[in-house]
Amino acid sequence: METYNLTVEVMDTGVPRLTTTGVVRVQVPVNRKPTLGGAQKVTVSEDARVGVKVGRVNVTDTDSLTYRLDQTDSVPFRVSSDGTISTTRRLDREDSEGYTLKIVVTDRGYPVNTVTATVDVVVQDVNDNAPAFTFTRYSGEIVEDDTSPKRNQIVKMPGEITVTDGDGTEENRDVVLSLRGEGSDKFTIDSDSGIVKVKAPGSIDCEVKCFYSFKHGCCQKRIDPQVERKLHAQDQKGRGLTGQADILISVQDVNDNSPTFQPNLTFTLNSLTSVGAHVGSVKATDRDKKGPNNVVLHVLTEGGDGKFEVDPYTGSIKLQMSLLDEPRREEYVLHVSAFDFGNPSLSADTTVTINVPLNFEPSVALKIAFSVEENASVGSNIGQVTATDKNVERGEDDHLRYFIDEDTLAGDGFPFSIDIDTGMISTRAALDKETADGFSFLVYVVDSLKPVYTSSSSVHVEVLDQNDSPPEFTAPEYVMKVLEDDAGDTLHTLQISPSVRVTDIDTPLADIQFSLMGNGSDLFVIDPATGHIDLKHSGTMDSETQQQYNLTVLASDGRFSSAAPLTVIVEDVNDNAPVFKGEVALNVSSLTPVGSVIGHVSATDADVTDQNNDVMYYVIKGGLDKFAVHPESGEIQVVSALMEDPNQASYSLTVRAADLGRPQKYSDTTVTIYVPINYQPQVPLVTEVQVQEDHPQGTVLHTVHALDPNVERGDGDRLNFFISEESSQDIPFEIDRYTGALRTKSELDRETTDKYSFLVHVTDSKQPVYTASTTVEVTVTDVNDNAPMFAASIYKAKVTEDDTAPGQAQVVYLRPPLKVTDEDSSSDQFVFRLLGSGSELFTIDANSGEITQREAGSLDGDSASVYNLTVSVDDGRYVSNVSLTVSVEDVNDHAPVVVGEQRVEVDPLSLPGDVAAVMKAKDLDQADRNKRVSYYLMAGGMDRFRIHETTGLITVASSLTEGTLQDQYDLEIRVVDHGYPQQSTDFTLTLDVPVNFPPRLRDSYSFRLQENVHEGTAVGKVVATDRNADKGEEERLSYFIDKTESPSLPFTIERDTGYLRTNSAIDREEQSEHMFSVFVTDSRSPVYTSSSTVTVAIEDENDNVPVFSAPKYGASFPEDRDFTKDGELILLPKLSAHDPDGRSDQLEFRLDGDGSDLFQMNSVTGAIAVRKEAIFDTEQTQFYNLTIVASDGWFSSAAALDINVKDINDNTPEFSYNTTIYLDPFAPLGSHAGDASAVDGDVTDRNSDVHYHLLGGGLDKFTIHEETGQLTLASSLMDDPKRSEYNVKVLAFDMGTPQQRTEGVFKIRVPVNYQPHFESVYRFSVKENVTVGSEFGQVKATDKNIEQGEDDRLSYFIDEKSTQGVDFPFYMNRHSGQLVISCVLDREKKDMYDFTVYATDSKQPVYTASTLVYVTIDDVNDNAPQFGAASYTGHIQEDDSNPGAPQAVSVTPLVSATDADNNREDLTYSLDGPGSDLFDLDPVTAQLRQKTAGSLDSEMHHQHNLTLVVSDGDHKTTADLYVMVADINDNAPRFLPTTKLRVAPRSEWGQYLGGCRL
Repeated sequence: METYNLTVEVMDTGVPRLTTTGVVRVQVPVNRKPTLGGAQKVTVSEDARVGVKVGRVNVTDTDSLTYRLDQTDSVPFRVSSDGTISTTRRLDREDSEGYTLKIVVTDRGYPVNTVTATVDVVVQDVNDNAPAFTFTRYSGEIVEDDTSPKRNQIVKMPGEITVTDGDGTEENRDVVLSLRGEGSDKFTIDSDSGIVKVKAPGSIDCEVKCFYSFKHGCCQKRIDPQVERKLHAQDQKGRGLTGQADILISVQDVNDNSPTFQPNLTFTLNSLTSVGAHVGSVKATDRDKKGPNNVVLHVLTEGGDGKFEVDPYTGSIKLQMSLLDEPRREEYVLHVSAFDFGNPSLSADTTVTINVPLNFEPSVALKIAFSVEENASVGSNIGQVTATDKNVERGEDDHLRYFIDEDTLAGDGFPFSIDIDTGMISTRAALDKETADGFSFLVYVVDSLKPVYTSSSSVHVEVLDQNDSPPEFTAPEYVMKVLEDDAGDTLHTLQISPSVRVTDIDTPLADIQFSLMGNGSDLFVIDPATGHIDLKHSGTMDSETQQQYNLTVLASDGRFSSAAPLTVIVEDVNDNAPVFKGEVALNVSSLTPVGSVIGHVSATDADVTDQNNDVMYYVIKGGLDKFAVHPESGEIQVVSALMEDPNQASYSLTVRAADLGRPQKYSDTTVTIYVPINYQPQVPLVTEVQVQEDHPQGTVLHTVHALDPNVERGDGDRLNFFISEESSQDIPFEIDRYTGALRTKSELDRETTDKYSFLVHVTDSKQPVYTASTTVEVTVTDVNDNAPMFAASIYKAKVTEDDTAPGQAQVVYLRPPLKVTDEDSSSDQFVFRLLGSGSELFTIDANSGEITQREAGSLDGDSASVYNLTVSVDDGRYVSNVSLTVSVEDVNDHAPVVVGEQRVEVDPLSLPGDVAAVMKAKDLDQADRNKRVSYYLMAGGMDRFRIHETTGLITVASSLTEGTLQDQYDLEIRVVDHGYPQQSTDFTLTLDVPVNFPPRLRDSYSFRLQENVHEGTAVGKVVATDRNADKGEEERLSYFIDKTESPSLPFTIERDTGYLRTNSAIDREEQSEHMFSVFVTDSRSPVYTSSSTVTVAIEDENDNVPVFSAPKYGASFPEDRDFTKDGELILLPKLSAHDPDGRSDQLEFRLDGDGSDLFQMNSVTGAIAVRKEAIFDTEQTQFYNLTIVASDGWFSSAAALDINVKDINDNTPEFSYNTTIYLDPFAPLGSHAGDASAVDGDVTDRNSDVHYHLLGGGLDKFTIHEETGQLTLASSLMDDPKRSEYNVKVLAFDMGTPQQRTEGVFKIRVPVNYQPHFESVYRFSVKENVTVGSEFGQVKATDKNIEQGEDDRLSYFIDEKSTQGVDFPFYMNRHSGQLVISCVLDREKKDMYDFTVYATDSKQPVYTASTLVYVTIDDVNDNAPQFGAASYTGHIQEDDSNPGAPQAVSVTPLVSATDADNNREDLTYSLDGPGSDLFDLDPVTAQLRQKTAGSLDSEMHHQHNLTLVVSDGDHKTTADLYVMVADINDNAPRFLPTTKLRVAPRSEWGQYLGGCRL
């Protein structure tokens, strides 16, 4: 603009004319070019933000100017309207160090002027590239040196540590290496070489830390619970950016720590603790960190009395013997040693004290006596039983209680009771000394600790008397006998029976006065104090004048008196012996019943009185106790079955007739009886059989063998075997009637019944029929056929995660406690195992089942919060399992981990409130509080974004298109959890404005999947393509399933990855194919979506059980059906089954259940047939309840099969109980005489309905009820003909077709007096030097009446004939049968005595038995034995080269010895001398044999000089024995070791060179 200043004067026209001047500025537009300020250079840092001002173009012009970049290449700058230069994108000096900008400047004048300005932009280097290590991970190793310091120890690494830096300037590339963080002070690193060294010798201790781990970031799971380290590389000489690399330095462990025990371990056990129980743990720890240095072996070295064992690896102490076994202690001190497996091995010792509070048995006096007056009132205290107890004395919680024996208390009229706490005894009823003058009873003292102990004391309470009763005679009457003494030369002693005695329950007997009254009392005298009666004068008794005096005895206590009749009998003197009429010979049938009279003997006595002329008959010898003579009539009766052992074809009886006088007179005669014999079968009393419980039905356990001489002689007798009806219904056994084979008729189960005892009867077929019985005792031995059982159906346990802070391995405590039982007695040892995913983290004690953590620090609740395990127990055959759920309690040991991309694209058109991004973080902790996170926006949002604290939702806060625009926002977000201590993570999220392309899916996807896979199983992956992602832009695709088509679709898709996974059970039978839509959306704005069709074909798996057409099937057939031709059964309904898995043609059938082995089933068709060898018996089993099982190879199902075996009449009635009946001979007519009941084994009413008829044998004295079999007395048993035994023959028949019959013989016996019986002759020996009065033997007769508890007694005496004519040196105790020496014995005068001993009974008629007694007088041993020769020679062959059986040695002469002492035969022989161990000498026969085959070698010893020794027990004698070992040719020639010969080179042909020695 040109400016002109004009001066203008203005004049008016007035007078005077006035003027003024002014300046007028005239501007003329002139457009000049903008003026450039010269060369322009600006600088900008490469880290300048987008939009930062770099500078202004230095141009001046009066006009307004416009600016533009005149460049074709893309530069990261722009120029604004005012000439300001600013950045348009991020700068990077490493890409370009500077830019030259050409800026066109145009003015707005006319004409337009344009200039071009040049601006040089220099990009200043910024340290924006961190150093980078060549490798992201390094590893090295050092040796711990805390006990042996090492200087300049270098960490051994497989490669060098090298670093690069991308910055452009040297300053920014100057890198310093360092180790930072806790523990870095232990190492140094050289920045030039990268070598890592231990800073201070002796500072490395593996027990403190075995790994030094340097890791990127803080979000990754640490591999070792140690402090995190970082290997740093920092540029700018340590002032700039930092690069990091992983480095793991492992410390090699040295065995420098001994095992250590927890001191002063003490455990307390109950004395009833069961064997095998866990007592506690004495586990030693070893601070060495690695094996084998820290592997510890525990050894119980001393103490415990063998009652404890220590597990060598766990240190677990277990009880292996009962604490109640001797020796019992209240304290056990165990000495335990621990050894590690290091080299050298280190050890430690400790003691463990185990206290066992013992319960001591209470102590009480063995006998205690009290007294009480008979008039004491009820409730009176009598006395106190006091016991002591060591536990009570020590103040332990023990309490003693007192009891009177229950049986005593329950007795009729027992008058005492005892206080349970104090032991005070008091009366509970009135006392009467006249009823009972004393009581003896047991008092028990019981303590209250475990185990409960009981002591007892015998208490006697004496009831004191008061005088209130008269004297009482001990008998209602007395009889006194005296021999007639009319000769008058002897005053005979009176025999009174019983003795005159009185009792007075309240007056001493010394105060009783006796007197005598009655006609003839003057002939007698009575002692007033003792009541002893004698004749007053001799010669006054004459039985011919008067045989009896009736007197009265009086007794007085001074207040009361009593009288008793006394009969004095004057006995005749016996001076005549009975005389027989002659000898008797009888022929008797062997079937003669016991009690039958087969003849008689008769004798007369000339004495006049009944006692002296009354003849008594008895058998003194012969007859084998099968006959008896009636003592009064002389009738000869059969008293023992003639067919029972012992028996013989003829008997010679010596019958004695004796009067009843004294001395007794007698005479003998011979009776010969001829009897043909049927012998009774013999079986052992008890037959013991063992059988395993798993033997199948029909197994033969044992064959009962019976001996019958008639059968062995082949005289037409046969034996029948049967089980007693009383037990046959309750036992699983049956017996073959003809062979005696005992077999099982049903399966055995030891756990139900382990022992059976029953009678097996054997009958013969001859007459009379004999029966023998044996008690069969079957022991069922155990088979392991029961699986162990857990006490609970499921167990649970809790542990705490310890992966970040490990301590000691945790014990897993189960709730409820683990307990296993097994019904098998043989299963007392279990082996426990732990199975399932995660079981490797735990260990289970194989014996006790105790579960512990395998290694401390192994549990991470964030990886797995629950372990579903299986506890398995094995008893050696069966395995049982139970579920165990172990819950891992969470610890807040993880910081949140941000999930997703670090860069998110945001639609620039987004409105305020729109979601820009979703911030997602995961916390690997499992507890709700620990894993709940909150989000906070710390910086970078520039007020354009906000984040939701709870959801992490990032929304637009203000318009992204207004104000200063930015295409990138770096949001600094902090994510914190709510646990304690709180964990946090910082995260930078970059938001970009995208240019968005829609994602693309394929048209369709096809996958195949097996049914029944676990929830979460991967099916396949749907992958979308996205051009934004292909360009490397931040893009996140999200995948979804269209649930609207199929809401119950069993799949889910991972939103971020597109992985299809199952989320519920897959069942091909419900749906074999799934088709659905999947769509994918991108994360930029606007959002685009793409979809595709997914088809998942389900492959079949065998997961369905077969299905039967009916739940139950049935079949029936008669028990006698012949299955050899056609054994197939017709089932109703028809059997069929199918498999929903389409495997019906693959089904296999089988038959299970008791009795299934009788049938065979076609595994393909299911047809059932009866096995040809099967035998059916409705009486044993009428119904078979079986199970048909159909299996497809994996699954099986079952249906019931009921088979009915129809009954046929194939069993004869059998009498069901003992066939001997005892009747009172005076039973009235119509009396019930017994039951001849029989049982028919058939099961239907008609076949088992039994009727009865009498066939004879009862002499018309009995009738039988046709339907019940009840026998009734029809005529008197005392009427003739009468018998002591009636063999009633009964016919039992059923009503079936064909009819079955059986006969039985019932013995009806009338009680009789049995004859005494000696088992055999008696042989005794007595040394000749025995003292007079010594007892040396006893004879004992048996009497069936006495054995049955009847009132009978035996008297013994020696035959007087045996004592006549010799100085007889013995006498016999009449009551006991004991033989006693009565004078000195002399073997040289007489070395043996034989005599007859009689035994008589006291019942009527009196019977007598006799036996022979042989007494041998033994010589005293006073002579040594003598050999027959002074020396002996034996011959035997060597056998060392060809041993066979041990050889006998031929000795000449025959070795024998004699003893002058009564030719002793009890000599024993032995062998002595070198080589005697090569031979065996029979100690009795003196036969010599080689002890071991192959022991004799003639080359070693061709002769053995031995000594023979003979001994009689007191004396020994020796003789020489020379055993010659004969040589045989058993050695081949053998060369000596190598023979060397020297040969001259010029040796001539045939020249002798040397020899080979043998």
